[in-house]
Amino acid sequence: DDIPLARYLGLTTMRVPLAEMGARAVARLIDALEGGTLTPDTQVVATDLVIRTTTEALTS
Repeated sequence: DDIPLARYLGLTTMRVPLAEMGARAVARLIDALEGGTLTPDTQVVATDLVIRTTTEALTS
């Protein structure tokens, strides 16, 4: 999830939109509590590959 420590260690990570995922989950929960249905589904969120020193040699 591209935590700040990863920058200092040079770790390649995936940046994940945690706030967006949380907002979607809360919206679904509120809808279910207000009488809507909570059906299983799949949602896709965009992620970013953050390349740092741990994989630079592999990508050049």
